[in-house]
Order: sequence, then C-alpha cells, then structure tokens
Amino acid sequence: MTKRLLFHIFFTTTITLIIGTVSAQCTLAVNDIVESGSVSCNGSCDGELRVTFSGATGTATFQWFDASNIDLGINNDTATALCAGTYTVIITDNNNCTVDTIITLSEPLAITSNIARVNTPCTSFAGELSIAGGGGCGAPYTYFIDGAALLGSDSIGLAVGFYTITIQDNCGCSQEFTENVSSTDGPSFTTSFITPPCNGEANGTITIIDTLGVSPITQSINGGMSFSTNLVYNNLPPNGYQIIVKDGTGCQSLAYLNLTEPDAISVAPILIDETCVLNDGSIDFQSSGGTGTFTYSIDNGASFQAGSLFTGLTGGIYIYVVEDDNACQVFGQAALSSIPGPIITNSSFSNPDCSNNCNGTISITATDNSAINYSLDDGVTTQATGEFIDLCSGNYTIDITNIEGCETSQNLILNAPMPPIAEFLVSDTNGPAPLTVVFTNSSVGATSYFWDFGNSSSTSLEMDETFEYTAEGFYTVIMVASELLCTDTAYQVISVIGTPDISMPNVFTPNNDGINDVFRPFAIGMTEIIGEIYNRWGELIYKWQGIDGYWDGYTSPSGLLAPAGTYFYIVTAEDVGGVPHTLSGTVQLMR
Repeated sequence: MTKRLLFHIFFTTTITLIIGTVSAQCTLAVNDIVESGSVSCNGSCDGELRVTFSGATGTATFQWFDASNIDLGINNDTATALCAGTYTVIITDNNNCTVDTIITLSEPLAITSNIARVNTPCTSFAGELSIAGGGGCGAPYTYFIDGAALLGSDSIGLAVGFYTITIQDNCGCSQEFTENVSSTDGPSFTTSFITPPCNGEANGTITIIDTLGVSPITQSINGGMSFSTNLVYNNLPPNGYQIIVKDGTGCQSLAYLNLTEPDAISVAPILIDETCVLNDGSIDFQSSGGTGTFTYSIDNGASFQAGSLFTGLTGGIYIYVVEDDNACQVFGQAALSSIPGPIITNSSFSNPDCSNNCNGTISITATDNSAINYSLDDGVTTQATGEFIDLCSGNYTIDITNIEGCETSQNLILNAPMPPIAEFLVSDTNGPAPLTVVFTNSSVGATSYFWDFGNSSSTSLEMDETFEYTAEGFYTVIMVASELLCTDTAYQVISVIGTPDISMPNVFTPNNDGINDVFRPFAIGMTEIIGEIYNRWGELIYKWQGIDGYWDGYTSPSGLLAPAGTYFYIVTAEDVGGVPHTLSGTVQLMR
C-alpha cells in the first residue's frame, strides 16, 4: 500500500504598524483649582481662577467654559475678569491627553436696604427717610442721599420728591436704591405694569388706576419732566420709572416702578459633523437666559421640538431658531461638514500557483484626506498599505478605514488550479538484497513525475520504474507528481535485509545484570521463529513463537526458576524467501 504525503507550507509574518503618533500612557492630572482672586462685590466681574496640573507632555493648552458651555477663549492656566458662576477648564497636552475640572466662583451677598419713610405735607419740608443696610460684607455701613453722605442713617427735612439712596458696606461695595417722599394730602392711586417679555424690546406697559384727588389730576412717569392725563403708557423699554400723580392743588403723590427684562437668550450650538455619508451628524444647543423652557428649530422656524439635540443630520447649513416661553426668539446658522470615506483608485491581484500553495497577492490603493488603514480580517489587524502577500485561494474582503472611522471595502476572489494526486504501487516493500522492486505509477491529474529511490544518486523522470536495491538498509522512495506549478508527493519505505541466517548461543546467564540475560536466536531475514527448551530428562519446560521470542531462564507455565545446568533446544524458522531452517543443540544456563 502507498501512503500519500501532501506538503502544505505556511508562512507566519508578524507586522508591527505605527500609524500617526503613538503616545505613551497619559499621566496628565489636575492638582488643584482655586479662586486666586475672588469677586470683590456682588454683581462685579473681577474674579480670577487658577488651575495647577502635572504630568503633561509638551506644552499644555487650555479651554475655559462658563456655565452655559460658552468657550471664553482663554488659553491660559489663569482666567480673569470673571463673574460669579460655575466654570470648567479642559487641559490638553501634546499627546492629546485631556483632563478637566469644575469650580464655582463665589461672590459676596447683595447689599439690601430697609428704608422707613415719613411723608410730608405738600408745601413743607417735613419728610424723613430712615435707612438700615444689610448683606454685602456687613457693617459698618455708610449712607448717602443724592450723593451726599449722611452723618448717621437718617435724613430729615425732606420735601416731596425722589431720592437716590446709596448704601456702602465694610468692603467698599455699594448699592443704589430709589426712594420717595410723597404728600400726605396729595392724591391717591395704584399702578399695574407689564414688563417687556423679551430682552432688548421696548414693549412694557405701565397703567395708573384708582386716581382720587382734587381735579384736575395729571400723571407723569418721567419724574415730573412732563405731565398728561394719560393713564396707560405703552411701548416702554426696561428701566426705572418715577411716577408722579398731581392734583389740582399742586400736591403730588409718588411711586417708583422698575420694568425689568429677561436675560438675553444665549445659544452655543455643539456640532458633530457627518461622517462617511452615514447621516450621523448632530447639533446640540446649549442655551441660557430668556424665560422658562426653550423649544428648538433647525429649519428656520418651520417646525420646533422640545429637546435641544438633533441627530441623524447630513452635512449642510441649518438655520436654527431658539424660542422661550415668551415667544422670544434667537436666530443663527450652523454648518455641518460631511466627511466622506476613503475612495479606492486602483486594485489588482495575482492568483496562487496552485490551490495548495499560498503565494497569491492583492494590491489595492485608496485616497482620503487623512491617514488610512487596510485590513483583510475585519479590522483585527491593520496595515498602512494595501499590499498583501502569501495569500491562499479564497474570498477576501479588504476593509479600508480612515482615522474618522469611515470605511469602504472591496471583495476579491483568488482562484488556483487543484493539485494532482500522487500515488504509486510497489511490487515489494521488503526483502533480502539484491531486491528488485517494480514501481507502478497510479497518480491522477499529473503530466510529469520525479522519482527519488532513497539513495543519493538514484532519480528518474519516467512514469513507471523498476529499481534494484543491492545493499541492506531502509530506503524512503519519493515520487513527485506535477501539473504545471501544482505538485503532490507520495512516499514508500523499502526495507532491504542481508542474506537470511540464524544461529544460537551456547550459554547465557539470567542474573539480571543486563548482559546475556536471555537465550535468543541471532537471526537475519527470518519471518517466523519457534523455539523449544527441554531438560535433561527430555521434558519440554519452555516454548516461544515469534521472531522476537526468547527464553528468560524460567519454566512455563509454572514460572519457576530453572536451575543452572545443561538444556536442549530445538529451533525451527522460515526466512523471507520461504526457506525453512532447523537448529538443535545444547545451551548452558549459568547462575
């Protein structure tokens, strides 16, 4: 029988790719962030924050953001001219390692006032204002009326009119308040008002109602600069209004109204560009100010939604509108880019020579605006070029990815012819020298052959061969069957022995010293050996069968130790040529 040996050669290559900048482990860390300068007075913007850090590689850069996520444009470890509020700083080093931290900058309490008023008859100077400050940095407080310092906290002898009260705390911070002294015998009235609903608009309203007094009664909302009989004043900007109601006797009653406005709506769109033409762009609006909650539109107000995040966007320009509960709106424009994937510009391949060879190649080239990687195993391993070698037959998908994660791919199939099947039959696999062996080729799918008969100089290119082995030994016969560049190999071992012979020793010493411990034939070229051992009385005490048999000095089947002495043997054998051999004689067992 012939055994086939099909050789497959596999090459394993380890490739280390370095793409872009490879950085060490990030060690950037924030050590501390502190108020290096506090806000001096409530409402001031003179605070200062400083951050300390360690572990940066190269030069660090900084980004400071306020509570509305607005970038303050400060690239420094210290941020100045800050109002009270929450701030975030992001630190980035040359390895693109980042770390961030948050701190809240405080401010002193607001200065408050508690003012007791005593009105005066309209033609006298008997009014009084008693002032008590609070908040801020605390007492002692200093008081001013219309810019003039008071010796104490009271101002007396006041006429009808509006007064500016200034309270200064122990830190030098000050706050102004408007107060008035009215006529005790003047007209009476009440007011209602509507503040401007949107920042920057002049559409507030003041209404004077329930006016009672000596006719004719006139009104002023500008501190007496002009009077009219109007009771409703529209289209007013946010401001403080000094309201005076005057009767026919000239007596006046005063009130002060402050029309406020909401903070301006501030919008900071966070943009994520579309990648790979996958409709994965997004806009997230960080908004503050205004009144109440916001609704958002990215189609110029055609439609609104409650959430600030818009996803699934393509590249393009979006006109956004942010609207608060008062229908105040802010318009803006957000532009999203669209990052395409890599574009394949060229591809080629060469098939393996044979299906049992792995020498195919693939070459593919792509272009992109950034670095690209190529992979044949779904991204498990990548390389910077599209050259792949040592490929077997099969279906290959080449994935090409840029640094943004955009991917394109191409499928290629490598085909190769099937190898032939190498087989041959032999007339003999063993025998004595000289041994003539006939080799009959039974290969399939081959057109050429190469024989190696197992010695250094015996080869042939014939289809069938006959070879004579003249020396004893073991010979590995190899036959390579080929079809173009495809090959297959079969082999067979031929065993050649010397001239058949058998002989027996005449003494053995079974003492377990590893030397001459058994009685066995010296045989060459035997296929069967039967040995029989008799004692001096002619009794059979041991028998073996087989070319590897022997007597170990014990009786069988009792297994007793045979004593030292002379024993008789009869050995029959048959050699590889079928010739019988018979030997008999005596053997001396010595202990």
